Amino acid sequence: MINIGDRTNPAELLRLAMPYPATDVLLTPDFRLAVAAAGFQRIGIVATMISNGQLLMARHKQSPKLNGNVWGPLSETSQSQDTVYETATETLWRGMREELGMDPPSLTLATHMRRFMACEWNGENPRERSYAIVPIIHLPQETRQYMLDTFRPTPEIDAIGFWRPETIRSQAPQLRSGVLEWLSAVTESPLFKQPSPGVPFTVEPPRLPDSATDLYLV
Repeated sequence: MINIGDRTNPAELLRLAMPYPATDVLLTPDFRLAVAAAGFQRIGIVATMISNGQLLMARHKQSPKLNGNVWGPLSETSQSQDTVYETATETLWRGMREELGMDPPSLTLATHMRRFMACEWNGENPRERSYAIVPIIHLPQETRQYMLDTFRPTPEIDAIGFWRPETIRSQAPQLRSGVLEWLSAVTESPLFKQPSPGVPFTVEPPRLPDSATDLYLV
């Protein structure tokens, strides 16, 4: 097992899941055990897509998990089946298809650069702590505009937009639980303002079937 410092700190725990060079976040046995030991019940992604200092926000419809007409970033719980676990990029790809109705290769996201950070995501269930892997993706203007022009409502999302951090904070009553904490973590990171020379995404066929289930740590 890799020796890390503070095993309750999301950023420190992330070191267990990132090979070198960090091309993706892998949900290794060491990582899952450490995240569970830190008191988290779920692992997932909270995508941070940035264009000209503005962040992608989506308006969620009513569902068993949350009230309708609330805004937040694209988020998705990682899935597994048997001994196969999604990587962070695979969870992101699935979330974009399911929630936004968009195919990442059609957005040329595979050529964009990104880095990963992590934070705690306390959503609508107060008894459940989620460990959020946060892909930081800086989008060129043309990709941002394509997303806005081509988005159509899906079963989960009925609108999207790119908002400045101060606009997001001003809409607190209309935000999902956990959004303000995520926003603070992201905007305090140097990755928010300065796109780093990360590594390109890879686009692979999904390894998990539709019957895969959300990953819960026990």
